[in-house]
Amino acid sequence: MRFIWSFLIFLISFYIMLVIFLPRERAWYFAEIFLEKYNIVITDEQVNSFTPILELSNGKIDYSGMEVAKFETSSIFPAFFYNSINIYNIKVGKDFQQFRELDFNKLSAEYSVGQYQKVFVFGEGSFGEIKGRINILDRTIDLLLIPTENFKKNSLIGMFKKHDNGGYIYNGKF
Repeated sequence: MRFIWSFLIFLISFYIMLVIFLPRERAWYFAEIFLEKYNIVITDEQVNSFTPILELSNGKIDYSGMEVAKFETSSIFPAFFYNSINIYNIKVGKDFQQFRELDFNKLSAEYSVGQYQKVFVFGEGSFGEIKGRINILDRTIDLLLIPTENFKKNSLIGMFKKHDNGGYIYNGKF
């Protein structure tokens, strides 16, 4: 019995040390290389990885050479069993000004090994609130939008279907 407790303490200690000493900055640059394969480039960001949370600030997101968005700050918590990313103050980029009503105050994504096939997303901004999930295996997106009164008059709401609870839903594939 003592062996089992010793092994459990060792395993938990190993996990905590792995999370604390993970080379987050190097993992970030590897993720950037991975995203380039899909024509997604994140530029001008400042990287701070002195804590267990990787922090990025003042970055731009480009897709196929077009500036899609800018963000003020981002925090990424990689912990193997539970990962999360929070991005604050996302503004639409100069090449997508027709979507300027889609500025986010906060956008979050969470991934857990317990539900390995799903990524949960939450956001709030000038358009209202959005909640949803992305199924990685089925390659589907399910979103629920609770819009502001101003955004209900916007033409962008046409891609959502009206839902019973007063919100709007979007179901799509990628």
